[in-house]
Amino acid sequence: MNDFLDKLRKSVASGEKNDLPTNASEKDFLCRLRETAPLKEKKLPALSGRRDFFNTKFRESMGGMLDFFRQKIEIVNDGKHRIERINYRELTPEKIKELSDFYVEIFRNPPYGQFLFHEDNPLHPISPQEFFGQPDKSYFSLEEMEDFPLPEGMFHWVDREKNAAFFEKKLKDASYITSIVENHSGKIVGLIFGRRTTLKEVFETEEMGNPLLYSQHYDSELLADEESFFKKMKYHCGLNPDSELFFSPCMAIHPSARGGVFFAFIKNFVESLPYEALELPFFVEIQHLGEGHDITVSLSDSEFFGVLENGHPIAFCKKFRNFSEAFLNDDKKGFIEKLLNYKKEKKLGKNHPEDHPYAEIHDLEGFGKGVFAKGNIKKGEIIAVFEGEKYEADYEMDLPKIMRDHCIQVGEREYIHAHNLLAEKINHSCKPNCGLNDSVKVIAMRDIKPGEQLTWDYRMSEDSNWEMDCKCGKPTCSGKVGNFRNMPDALKQKYFQEGFLSDWLVKKYKDILEYTAV
Repeated sequence: MNDFLDKLRKSVASGEKNDLPTNASEKDFLCRLRETAPLKEKKLPALSGRRDFFNTKFRESMGGMLDFFRQKIEIVNDGKHRIERINYRELTPEKIKELSDFYVEIFRNPPYGQFLFHEDNPLHPISPQEFFGQPDKSYFSLEEMEDFPLPEGMFHWVDREKNAAFFEKKLKDASYITSIVENHSGKIVGLIFGRRTTLKEVFETEEMGNPLLYSQHYDSELLADEESFFKKMKYHCGLNPDSELFFSPCMAIHPSARGGVFFAFIKNFVESLPYEALELPFFVEIQHLGEGHDITVSLSDSEFFGVLENGHPIAFCKKFRNFSEAFLNDDKKGFIEKLLNYKKEKKLGKNHPEDHPYAEIHDLEGFGKGVFAKGNIKKGEIIAVFEGEKYEADYEMDLPKIMRDHCIQVGEREYIHAHNLLAEKINHSCKPNCGLNDSVKVIAMRDIKPGEQLTWDYRMSEDSNWEMDCKCGKPTCSGKVGNFRNMPDALKQKYFQEGFLSDWLVKKYKDILEYTAV
């Protein structure tokens, strides 16, 4: 050990960029080292332009001796589990197989349910509950899911052997690996790992480019269009193919370890990361539903759709630090509050600061939800505001299905998805009591009494190829909700003259509207 310390002292004293510790445990080690041989601060190597303290070359030169200082074992207060950081250098083939099999088992079970698919419908995963006809069984072991011959035309979504080959490379590329271990059995019941990488590398090595990457089935028609993927990621995240980011391709937790241990698990993982990793952009593919979806979105800056071939949304943070804030500050209460607030907003809708205090969401029997006045609303008052993720598309029907009936067109190729906001819940009517102002604000066209449903005419903003059946029940009902061009001329003029058309339509058709008004 003394020889090792001497080598490290000489290395630092010479000013060579062998990098310095950045997380808490490594800083403790550095303090110990300084007590033995004080270092001159001016000779400390710069932090920029490096991966982290344990880069590959330094590991090789030191024979991995520093790995000892990265180890952290935390006994979780439930007494059943311990959290361990894994050193990739110590991964044996048997350990890699164990971790890979655990990953396969988790992702074949709900909430992911990516067990099997048929070659005729490859993007429709079949859960083990569905396949075995046992909807009440919450979890299947890997052995139960492997011990039978596959029917003709069926494939595993995550093939055991193919995943093992990919998993070995993923783990050895990962700089940071944390696990949950069951105390009495020593089995892995939780796993998360991450790495610093580029957007292009993620596209080439993850399911972003090929949703069936880990199966034994190949379908060239399902391969993602590289140019389209990068264009959309640039639009939504500002990322280029060579942009550096922090990526975590795996967070798997067995049902027995979910709950209280989760916070300590993620806390331990983010504490292992260097400052530079926390400052990088972060995105992750998520499921449409489930606890994992709710947790991830509640901690992220945004959620958007339409990028991945399998239809899954993406959660994004400008900095991984934003996602990790509650864990870094050991703020479990704040984490729970964020999650509960998100679930409440998902159920009841989010409030925009300009939303009218007398507008509230009610269930409509057979028609989903609607927005109603619970007090007197005066003409011209703002009811709700469309705000959210923006999307580009030549036609509205090119947008992801989840938002086609719920977004608002604000430009020739631009749409806003006000996901879970009050504005999204306001229904269409062919004889509305609300109109549009400034493209995104829904305002009262007249005085509105308590108990009235608040509605606006979707054609006030729409000029694409979208349409839907209209069930407003008004005498003037058109039967179909289409676009502005197909609206009766008299109605166009009414909305134009009264100032209830979207600004972008007024600019586009101003000459025609002014001409026909004469």
